Parts: sequence; C-alpha cells; structure tokens
Amino acid sequence: MLLTAFSLTMLATSVSMGLIHKARIKCDKKSDPPKLLKNNYQKMLNETLFNSISLFDTNYKQQAAWNKIQQRLKCCGSYTYKDWINIGTKVPSSCCENSMCETGKLYTEGCLCGIVFDILWQISFISGLSSIVFAVQLFTLCMASYMYIKGKLQTQASSVSIHVS
Repeated sequence: MLLTAFSLTMLATSVSMGLIHKARIKCDKKSDPPKLLKNNYQKMLNETLFNSISLFDTNYKQQAAWNKIQQRLKCCGSYTYKDWINIGTKVPSSCCENSMCETGKLYTEGCLCGIVFDILWQISFISGLSSIVFAVQLFTLCMASYMYIKGKLQTQASSVSIHVS
C-alpha cells in the first residue's frame, strides 16, 4: 500500500514537472507576453516588474534584486532589454554576459518568462512534497486503524474464550 501511494505521488509530481517543462518550451518560443499564468496573475506580475524597473535607479533593494535576477536567469528587463531604454535608464551591467557590455554580449530575452517558470517549478516542488507527506500520513492512518481493529478482535476473541470455559 505504501509503495502504491508513493508511486502515485511520484507519478503526480512527474506529470506536473512535465507540464512545467512544456510551459517552459512555450515560453522559449517567444510568446509575448508568455501566457503561463492566469490573466489576473499575469497582469499583477507585469505591473510589479515594470514598477520595480522604474525604481531601479532610486531604490537599492530593487537594484540588487534586478541585478541578481538578471544574472541568475541570464535575461534583461521584463520582456526585453528595451524595457530599460523605454523608462529612460541605461541598460544595467547585469544584463551583460560579463561586467562590460560589449556588442552582442547583451542578454536580449526578458526575465518574465524565467520568473514565471521559477514560480511554477516551486509550486510543483511544494505540491510534490505535500503529496509525499499526505501519502505517509495515509499509510500511518491505515496502519493505526489496522492495529486498532486487530487489537479489538484479539480482545473479543479472548473474552469469548473465557466465557466458553
């Protein structure tokens, strides 16, 4: 039973990871904007990213966050590197493959797709862990029920044998 529960859990986790990979492929095909989240979440994420881009020059925390995201995901801006130019800011050095932006060494892809992919992957990972915890709890419940019923039957059997003698 435990093996079955574990197998179903792993199957569910694998399917969700496959769907996320499919979403990542869709995202890599330059869907502009990527439709990986429901529209209201997509809109909130877009607004948040564009608002934080506009705060890049004035807010150190926003600057550090964008630099870290762009370096880790190898991307630039929300949709494209032009997002920085559109708000009147020069493209940050974190948009470049090395510390100096040379021609052709600039990341042209936006970070939105990578951020959405990371969110979906984390949701899938947490769902998988939750499924494993659920399977363990279900197994524990079944074992406790089995032990309770077995104990009841043994008690009844011993009381019947006492009355018979």
